[in-house]
Amino acid sequence: AAAAQKKQREDNAAAQTKSRPPIAWPTARDAFNAVLAVEQLMTTGGGWQDQAGGALVGMRLTSAASADLGEAHEARGMDSLPEYEVRVSRLPPPAAEYLSRHVVCVFTGAVRLAATVAKGVVDAWQRRAPGVEEALRACAAMGKDMIDAFDRLGSLPDSAFVGDGSPEARAELEAAGSILERHKVLQERLWPSINSPAVAALYAAVAPHATGSHICGAGNGGHVVVFLKPGVGLEALSLAVRGCAEAPDARVVRAAMMLDGGG
Repeated sequence: AAAAQKKQREDNAAAQTKSRPPIAWPTARDAFNAVLAVEQLMTTGGGWQDQAGGALVGMRLTSAASADLGEAHEARGMDSLPEYEVRVSRLPPPAAEYLSRHVVCVFTGAVRLAATVAKGVVDAWQRRAPGVEEALRACAAMGKDMIDAFDRLGSLPDSAFVGDGSPEARAELEAAGSILERHKVLQERLWPSINSPAVAALYAAVAPHATGSHICGAGNGGHVVVFLKPGVGLEALSLAVRGCAEAPDARVVRAAMMLDGGG
């Protein structure tokens, strides 16, 4: 009797499951824009790109374009939010592993609210402050320069990633690092206070060990991404960071790049 009752319960549960409507999973665009809408309703003021960065794997360039509102601008609500295009760099496993062991995150020991910086830059753009639009366009162009460098790295033969890497592999690390340094200059032009004294001191501390470094997001706190020079180990960088008196709480943190086995 007990077995029959159990079988009946299982059959009932299966019938209920069958009768449920299928789950309509959102498209990537819908998911990104739902997060974007909620963040703006919460008045966080920043993180407009983070929902795409956190949801996708691979070394990629994500660009957004305004939605097609139609001639009468009839689009409303979620339909009026951006369309996205994602370009993923092809990094075979040897290239992905080589890149991963040369990328390090350094926590500055400080946190900050991105909204202040974001509002300052947007306000400067809206009043057409000289140089702001040019700097913003240059920042966007650097994204393409960076993914082009990763594509070139991924096109190299597996033998290029043995040890410290071939001259060609090292050249692409240098190229990636130099793009970070160019971006650093542009962001400081857009918002001079993006760097606190502690961040500036960390830049100086890691410079002998890096092809380039740059703080994430709005700056003035959070994490600095560092591209290590070939041959430089984590211990050398950790010693440099621990020796930075202006940033006593800074430390190298464990980070894993989500390259999905290659892409």
